[in-house]
Amino acid sequence: MNKTFIVIHREFSSRVRKKSFLFVTLLVPLLLLACYAIPFWMLVRSDSRERVFLVVNESAIEAPLGNLRDARSVYVDSLPEASRAAILARKDYYAIVRVPENVMNAPEIFVYTLSQLPIELKEELAAGLRMKIERMKRDEVIARAGLPDIERQLEATRTPVNVRSFVVSGGSAAADGVPEAGSGREGSSEVSFVIGMLGAMIIFMFIIIFASRVMRGVIEEKTSRVIEVIVSSVRPFQFLLGKIIGIVAVGLLQFFIWIAFALLLFFFATSLLPTLDLAGLSPDLRQGASAAVLDVFAKLDPSFIFSFIALFIFYFLGGYFLYGSIFAAVGSACDSETDSQQFVLPFNFLLMIAFYIGIAAAKNPETSLAFWSSIIPLTSPIVMIARFPFGVSAWEVALSMTLLVVAFLFFAWLSGKIYRVGILMHGKKTTWRELYKWIKYKG
Repeated sequence: MNKTFIVIHREFSSRVRKKSFLFVTLLVPLLLLACYAIPFWMLVRSDSRERVFLVVNESAIEAPLGNLRDARSVYVDSLPEASRAAILARKDYYAIVRVPENVMNAPEIFVYTLSQLPIELKEELAAGLRMKIERMKRDEVIARAGLPDIERQLEATRTPVNVRSFVVSGGSAAADGVPEAGSGREGSSEVSFVIGMLGAMIIFMFIIIFASRVMRGVIEEKTSRVIEVIVSSVRPFQFLLGKIIGIVAVGLLQFFIWIAFALLLFFFATSLLPTLDLAGLSPDLRQGASAAVLDVFAKLDPSFIFSFIALFIFYFLGGYFLYGSIFAAVGSACDSETDSQQFVLPFNFLLMIAFYIGIAAAKNPETSLAFWSSIIPLTSPIVMIARFPFGVSAWEVALSMTLLVVAFLFFAWLSGKIYRVGILMHGKKTTWRELYKWIKYKG
């Protein structure tokens, strides 16, 4: 066992000292920050450029364009066609808009600019005019019907329905159907979906990235003939196990650094948010965002958070160890990454299927596909995490975890049999039939 720890220490220290480790560890959080910060900045920023439109209004509609964002309109009754180019050339106006006399029957306007009209502005012009025309047509219909307050009456029939879900854990319900105090907690399907999918996505990406690292590391040492020196003093299975654990230790170190970075960023953003100029957001949107954040925190049960974190760590490690042992065996059987694709592709495809099943399970966790996929070890690390926030029976979790441990031990044993033969094989392209022979080899 001491030799296994030596391999773990060697694998961990050699990878942590590489410049690529520091580069990736710092780059990934910055890229993630940019992915969220840039869209948020674009959302809250206010476009300081004000556009001025010269509107030739030949129709009977008053102010047909309505209120345009970051723009104002100057209305005239007529404008000679020959003067359009000269007016635009002086750049006093961003565009000239002509609203024809029959716009109510033929809803079409003409915009003249020096450059191509942006799609966003085109849609805003169309929306403003459409609202004006629809309002006038509704008023005409209401006037003909002799029901001046019909629109107010119809508006009063709008009935938004709020669905409040409670996770009941014993106790009785009150007469109105709302669980009594202590008999349950209010949940949120949306929050459960986000938590489950975030956990499933992290595990999926972690397995893909670090299991592939195990395979590449084995191939590199095999092609450089370093492994021939190592196996003279360390049994192949010890080396296999040490390599897998060493690389997962590197991955966990990176992961915890990223978590620490995310927490620091969260606290920094929380303290900075009140000072931000959110002029680009409407008051309703700002109020709604604040209420949504408070609602999320109110609906998170501390016991659920701890159980989810514990389960996440188990499947995080279990999924990696399972696929890491498989990918290590593949690396030992191949002389290059190109040769390994025929063996790796089915497992990558299986991980992709598990991820898509996880998405379906997060939408409806009670289907048979979601249940069996969260039990089968090759898909359970992703699917069970996606299902768990919606409530999973303890026996299902226990069965899934037990099968995952058994599957890891089985595949580690199987990979060890492949590894002890394949790691010293050179110059021969391996096939599935060859792998089967190595597994049966008893020498």
